[in-house]
Amino acid sequence: MRKFLLAAALLSAASGAAAAPDFTGYWQHGVPAQQYENPPSGPGPVRRIGVPENYTQNRNWRGDDKNPILQPWAAEAVRKEGDREEQGLPELSPFTTCRPAGVPFVLSFLRPMQILQTPKKVLFLYQFNGQSRTVYMDVPHSKNLVPSYYGESIGHYEGDTLVVDTIGMNDKTWTDRFATPHTEALHVVERYSVIDGGKTLQVFFTVEDPGAFTTAWSGIVKFPRVTPRGIEEEVCAENNTYHGITIPVAETDPISGVKFPPLPK
Repeated sequence: MRKFLLAAALLSAASGAAAAPDFTGYWQHGVPAQQYENPPSGPGPVRRIGVPENYTQNRNWRGDDKNPILQPWAAEAVRKEGDREEQGLPELSPFTTCRPAGVPFVLSFLRPMQILQTPKKVLFLYQFNGQSRTVYMDVPHSKNLVPSYYGESIGHYEGDTLVVDTIGMNDKTWTDRFATPHTEALHVVERYSVIDGGKTLQVFFTVEDPGAFTTAWSGIVKFPRVTPRGIEEEVCAENNTYHGITIPVAETDPISGVKFPPLPK
């Protein structure tokens, strides 16, 4: 009997030790997160240079095309987008043109995201444009991937961290809000962890692409936890343009208590 109890105790302890960290819930960040934070050390992301913020007109989001991580052709793409927006022309990002965002650009979206976990999959549901992403757990990458917007993401847990490895993306997305391009050689590793006593989801990610960057670089994005409210529908579709229309799941915002505006007719 004692041997049975000991075996049961050891099995229970092993199961507890192997339990996956819990990332389920709703997470959302604000406007400043449209650019990534720098890592504690090493090469960092393209960031805004010294121009006044103008969120109303969605202008003056010029990226630093002198960042040494950029190859010349990539720096030119950043400069051209900055020129466009300073002229008052609309940005041509996946956000405003209703295209899939890809990784890591999806991390800069301002809308809520929901994370669902199962033993074999982790699912990310993004409110913007109804986009979603599946991470397949504890399996190798597929061979001979056909490039796609989100590529293929595989994951595993390292202690309390979810590590996601993504390859197989096409070259039709940006890596950030500043039109920083990439090639189909893009490789992104994200490390998700919950900090601040469960109040914040932190993503530390590293980007490699020898076709666009001179070196690997890293960035950080933080998502405060928000009150569960469901993922709202957003009126956005491929080849369309985004007009800021959402379909609320309730008449009143449960977070702020503010009543939603009437739906457009």
